[in-house]
Amino acid sequence: PIEPGRSFRLDNIDNNPKLNGQQVYVLSESKRNNNYECELPDGSRINVTKEYLRPLLEEYDESKRYQPDSDRHFTTNLIEPGDVMKIRGLKKQAKMNGSMVEILRRAEQEGRWECSLCDDPERVIAVLAENLRHVM
Repeated sequence: PIEPGRSFRLDNIDNNPKLNGQQVYVLSESKRNNNYECELPDGSRINVTKEYLRPLLEEYDESKRYQPDSDRHFTTNLIEPGDVMKIRGLKKQAKMNGSMVEILRRAEQEGRWECSLCDDPERVIAVLAENLRHVM
């Protein structure tokens, strides 16, 4: 369900495609016009309808849920430095799918994480969050 206090990923926004793939935090719902006020990672706010909100692919730990704070620092629900994850869903670099990586830090490119390959720790790559899965 889409409810305030949960995070989602934006998708299929044709009039502003740079928003696609960004994670947002739902602040409130407007029942009058079926919009949701959401906060972007940079602290700006947008209103979107539910067809543009996609659930995150992993269930998240409630204790790690993003909470807006005074300095508008954005954190993700799912990925933390030090996590060991598996790459999946790459198309251009499909040979990397299945590779294990350790999360180092947020990358400068929006929505990406710098990771070191577990089998080649000197090699650091930037991977979109949607292409990373926790390993159980």
